[in-house]
Amino acid sequence: MKKRIFTACLCILAILCSLCHARRKMTLLIQMTKDQQEFFTRQVLPPFEKKNRVAIELVTVPGVDSIGAYCEKYEKEAYLVKVPFLKAWSLVQADLVAPLNSFLSDEAVTAFRDTYILTWFGEKEGNQYFLPRKFETRIMVYRKSKVRDAVAVWQKYRDTIQTVLRAVNGYGLPRNYNLESDPALWDFFDVFVAGFVWSSLSYDTKKTGRVAHRGKRYSGTALRVIDRVYQCGGDSTAMLRMYGDAVVDAFAWEAVYTFCNIYNKKMFTEQWEGKNLWEGFASNEVFLSFMTQLDCFYLYGSDGGSLAGLVDDTGDIGLSLMPTGCSVQLDKDGRMLRIGTKAITTGGWWWAIPQTCPRPDLAYELFLHITSRENQLAECKSFGMIPVRNDILKSKDILFTHTRASEVFQTSYKQIQKNNNNILPSLPRFDKVVAIYLEAWFDIVAGANWSAEKGKPPDHAHIANTISEKYSRKVNTLLRK
Repeated sequence: MKKRIFTACLCILAILCSLCHARRKMTLLIQMTKDQQEFFTRQVLPPFEKKNRVAIELVTVPGVDSIGAYCEKYEKEAYLVKVPFLKAWSLVQADLVAPLNSFLSDEAVTAFRDTYILTWFGEKEGNQYFLPRKFETRIMVYRKSKVRDAVAVWQKYRDTIQTVLRAVNGYGLPRNYNLESDPALWDFFDVFVAGFVWSSLSYDTKKTGRVAHRGKRYSGTALRVIDRVYQCGGDSTAMLRMYGDAVVDAFAWEAVYTFCNIYNKKMFTEQWEGKNLWEGFASNEVFLSFMTQLDCFYLYGSDGGSLAGLVDDTGDIGLSLMPTGCSVQLDKDGRMLRIGTKAITTGGWWWAIPQTCPRPDLAYELFLHITSRENQLAECKSFGMIPVRNDILKSKDILFTHTRASEVFQTSYKQIQKNNNNILPSLPRFDKVVAIYLEAWFDIVAGANWSAEKGKPPDHAHIANTISEKYSRKVNTLLRK
């Protein structure tokens, strides 16, 4: 009898010991490229798992519209979720995000804000809801040799360009126009002229539009149009209400580039996303685009070798701030009616701690580990992420190393400074506003609904009326709810 009791006690003790040493499971809800996910799995997470005796599982969320559903699906399992700017505040409204203030001391929250940049983007009414994953913006990327081609011969095409543009704005090119050799000085007319020359010249025995951006039915395409609104001089109110000259100018330029074959047609027919742009640059299908930092690294490759790079002659890839926005319309003397700016939006991705996280303090420790100085440096150098830590930005480890990576960082950081406070609004329904911009772009631009009569040049008044009567009304109805 005593032997049985002793054996039973040993079994219970063994079970208790195994429970004590069982590794806690931590689930991260993510959207990452294959290369980034492998970097996380191999390099970033193992030290944290070993130190804290946890097992981290990465769950890929199929799309940004599924984030809320996945937070609910992995209730009490998810510790961190990766959230894009445009989706952030709808998750807060749905009470799916735990603010730092709910489990950290005031001193710890202050230390967080001192360590990381632009934290106020993720703050509302004194509560810090979001933790920086990466900030990003777009810059202009181009083939240096093809810019030289356009500058050398554009005068031969001047009369043709004048005729084409006169059909659009009644005048043609602006008075005393000249195509600058430095793309850093370009505006929307310069992109048009260079693009017109490229589409008129035969490269690889083919004539086609050589300017492109994303054309897939997703938020990345709509954000390119929203950027144009800011470039054309619009503010957050005009953008949100989809109202005013800047909004019309943004869609008008998209229509003009499409009608005049400045844009590569595959952008529409194949609904290009990021990887198509990278491949377009690699195959000389695309000479100019507007790209994020990660896009640039897929062209260049990373200094650490995490990304091989798609372009062989990387020395031919040029970077600059975005072109200056302006109106397509000119006055009777050939002067632009409206001149804008180079500023666009600063966006990116956050980490958020779900409201149902079983150990928000442990989730925060994981965030601190992911964004430690060592891990941040390694990831930024591998994938072109703009550092989110103050100490890295103030050091010379990234911005001033005279590498291809540092050129991307320097140009991107200058663009973020130029953007000033232009960020995606902290409205719960902003993702719905983005969807309406996307719908308008597919109608007016991709669907060639830019004039009352099909096949005719873009008509500014028709575009303005379509936006006002159809899409601005939708947005304002949404915002009133």
